[in-house]
Amino acid sequence: MKNYLGLLIADAKEFLCSETNRVFIAVIAVGVLVCCAQYRTENILRSVQNINAQNHKELLAEVKTNRNKINFRYFNLTRSLEDIHKVKIDTKNGRIEK
Repeated sequence: MKNYLGLLIADAKEFLCSETNRVFIAVIAVGVLVCCAQYRTENILRSVQNINAQNHKELLAEVKTNRNKINFRYFNLTRSLEDIHKVKIDTKNGRIEK
């Protein structure tokens, strides 16, 4: 086993003595690293988009349920403006009616 490991190391040294082989190995290593980084970045972006979509849906649902819980009759400022200007202000839909 020791001899095979020694032969493997000797062959690797001999292979890397040539400048062309070193450049070839470096290019392949950089290519592999770039592919791994791209794959990881895409996975992270995909998971962030899924999280944002879920949060957006939950937030919209919560806004809708809270909007229905608000009793719009208790806005005193609106009441006084209705009395002063003799208009009806619909605070729920944002409309002014005379």
